[in-house]
Formats: sequence, C-alpha cells, structure tokens
Amino acid sequence: AADCVCNAGFYGGGEGGCEVCPLNSFCAGAPVEVVEVSFSVLLPITEAQFNETVELRYVTEIAESLGVPVENVAIVSVTVVEGGIVIETEVSVTPSGDEDAEDVVSKLEDVDLSWLPTGESESEGGEPPRAVIQNVTTTVTEVIAKQECPEHSQSPPGSTSAADCVCNP
Repeated sequence: AADCVCNAGFYGGGEGGCEVCPLNSFCAGAPVEVVEVSFSVLLPITEAQFNETVELRYVTEIAESLGVPVENVAIVSVTVVEGGIVIETEVSVTPSGDEDAEDVVSKLEDVDLSWLPTGESESEGGEPPRAVIQNVTTTVTEVIAKQECPEHSQSPPGSTSAADCVCNP
C-alpha cells in the first residue's frame, strides 16, 4: 500500500513494501521524504557522441548538482530527435533540512552541461547549441530510510540505531 510505514529494523515503504535492514546498516523507523524527480534533457549531440564516457560524466554532473550518489540517477531512455537526442532521466533525492521538492528542482538550474561535445549546427546567435532541461516532474513519498554504519564498523541485519554499529574486529 502507498501509505505503508516500516517498523524500526526495516526500511522502504510506499509501494515497494518493507525490507529488513541489511547488514552494516541501521533503520531507525522514522519516515523521511524522498523526492523522485523526472526530467528530459535535450542534448544537441548525436547518439554516437553520447558514448559511455559522456554518459558517466552526465550522470555524475546530475548527481553532484542534486547532492546525491550516482546510484540515485537513472537514465530511463535515450531518443534520437531532430537536432540531437533526448535523455529521459530519473533521480531519487532525500532533501536535507527544510528543503522541499521545489528546492530540489531549483538545483537543476546548477547542472553544468557546457562540457558536452556539440553537434555541427549553431544556434541563431552563432553560439553552439546548449543542453535544455525540460518536462520536470516530481513525486514526493515518505519512506523509512536505511543509513550506513560508519566506515570500519558493522551491524547485524535488522539493526535499529547507530548504536548497533560496532567497530570491525
């Protein structure tokens, strides 16, 4: 159910259900807001130019701008259109402090894609065409987050607090 709340020692919630907190993590049971951001990026490059290196840098730039690990950024699809490609992207963000979905979306303005290779055409002003972020949507859900134990420590599955994390033997 979409309104599922997980107990301490578990994480998840929403439609994904609850899972036992994994090894070396703890799950306190307090819900946190997660903002799922979906958007399209029109890039003035060819599909061939969007190689593995460019893709990794694109994902890294999105992650750094939104303050999330690269694992939270997913490329849903790449479509060839007139003048370039469109990359459908989804990002899972846990806002910090008093941030909300609007604050998260505003961070997209800081995404720097000027390093991308450009296509052959120029815009009307004689400048190389720029990437355009469009069709931004957000979905806010409450989930129980899992938190990793500090470096060089561990905890058993089902842990409920940072106190369960103990130094590695």
